[in-house]
Amino acid sequence: MTQLLPCPPGGPDRRELQESMLHWLYSPELTTLMSRFGGALPRGTSRPDGMPPHDDSAPVGVPPRNGSGAGGALPRDGSGAGGVPPRGDSGGRGPLPRDGSGSGGVPPRDDSDARGPLPRDGSGSGGALPLDGLAEALQAADDFSAAAWDFRHGAERADAAVREFPPDVADLVRAAAAALGLSGRNRPPSARYDHALVLGGRVRSGFARARHLARLLASGVRVGRTAGLASFRPLGAEAADARLALDAGLTHRGGLANEGGLAHEGGLAHRDVLARYGGLAPDATEADGLRLALRQALGPVDVVAAQPSRPGARAHTGDTLTAWAESVGGGLRGARVLLVTTDLYVPFQHADAVRLLGLPHGCGVDTVGFAWPDAPVSAVLQEIRSTIRSMRALHAATLQ
Repeated sequence: MTQLLPCPPGGPDRRELQESMLHWLYSPELTTLMSRFGGALPRGTSRPDGMPPHDDSAPVGVPPRNGSGAGGALPRDGSGAGGVPPRGDSGGRGPLPRDGSGSGGVPPRDDSDARGPLPRDGSGSGGALPLDGLAEALQAADDFSAAAWDFRHGAERADAAVREFPPDVADLVRAAAAALGLSGRNRPPSARYDHALVLGGRVRSGFARARHLARLLASGVRVGRTAGLASFRPLGAEAADARLALDAGLTHRGGLANEGGLAHEGGLAHRDVLARYGGLAPDATEADGLRLALRQALGPVDVVAAQPSRPGARAHTGDTLTAWAESVGGGLRGARVLLVTTDLYVPFQHADAVRLLGLPHGCGVDTVGFAWPDAPVSAVLQEIRSTIRSMRALHAATLQ
């Protein structure tokens, strides 16, 4: 499996990051997926033989633009889009051209499989833009995904709309997820890390991520220090429902969370298990939930709770990474940092970590996640969009 956005100890190479992003954007899986939904990325100068033929079937949920069945770009206001959510910040920009020129073409396939660097002039690149066109390609992907794959509309992930798709589309999306790093990234490439960071979220996610790290440690991965990263988001009803924290399948044996069904220990009821490990008060926050999850799986672990950078919002991944780096107080250069999350979120959170930890602090970053095999198709599409947006921010950082 190709490493996504390589970030070794000492910090990443900026050109290598740009090449990795370009390969990811122009991968056969993403270009095919975008074409199926009626979009495409800007195309470079070359059009090698063997490029996948253009599929003239109408894209998912999008009627032909002129009745010909040619499958043009998504309308920007979502009208007639068969349920594709409209975008609220189009700013009057027209529909995305399918090849950057309005010709309705499909981006050529890059058969390099990310094995070598892309030439800067685009020659031999399978049609992808040269590196100086990466910003344009990321912008186009962001615009397209806002129209086609944004099911949150500013809401929390747990509140995003769930949309059903035909089986063939679902298969295409799941195949793309595996190729793009949204599944299968469960074990780190190294066996030793200076720091492990468990990212917070909903109660169930926190327990599952803590359990995943415990399993990695039990299998031989060595970590110097572990910390949890979370926000002050109130848990609300999650704090009162002990079952939510236990549905991740946790059990407790000798300080490690192992495989198993709903938690019980020596016949204790679910709520008794939580009570033994501290429980959650009615006014508990995301940080409290993650602290409980880590304590159950690993023993006492510090949790860094971050203030939000956006007034009125909760702290996001970037806020928590920045807060943790500040709490460490330096000394990260050359260190190895392992992030533990959900596999669906690995690419976008890894991009954030490379930007906020790898580039400024010179540390190595690897990111893994526990498997979520039954994630809704719409959630997978949403996180492909999240990755595109995080890559835009990372690309901007590589230019500074």
